[in-house]
This record gives sequence, structure tokens and C-alpha cells, in this order.
Amino acid sequence: LDVVYEDEHLVAVNKPTGMLVHPGDGSSGGDKSTLVDALMWYCGDEHLSKINGMHARGIVHRLDRATSGVIVAAKDDITHALLTMTWHERLV
Repeated sequence: LDVVYEDEHLVAVNKPTGMLVHPGDGSSGGDKSTLVDALMWYCGDEHLSKINGMHARGIVHRLDRATSGVIVAAKDDITHALLTMTWHERLV
């Protein structure tokens, strides 16, 4: 996991091309094959936002499998809600 920034509220990681953000599209998950799996291993399940449920713990936004780039994951529900609002209002 290529962490580019981390504090007590969030973690920003570099997602490589070809990696799924969360289980779906035929992925079975649970085998550390998705970004969510890697984040749950790195941060611990209890240290990621639960807003999106188990399949997308902490994920504030996503990138397609074929796209590389930085993804932000929230470590708590309040940070997740605030980040989601700023993305929705196009403030970031």
C-alpha cells in the first residue's frame, strides 16, 4: 500500500492501475485484492469509516480499475461525511 498522506482522520493512498477499489464486478474480495482489503489490513477494520458498509469501508470516492491515482479514505464517520460533502459541492 503506497500511503502518500495520513493523519488521525484520513489516509490518502496511491491506487495502481488494475486494482479494484472495492469488491464487486466479479471480485470475491477477502483476498487482499482490492484497495478496501488493503486499507482494512493497514488501518484495521475498526479504524475506517463505516458509512459505506463493509464492502467499501472508508472510501470517500473511487477510481475505475484502469485508472491510477490518489484515493482518500476516511478513518471515522464524521470525516467521511465532511469529505463527501466537499466532493459533492466540488470544493476539492
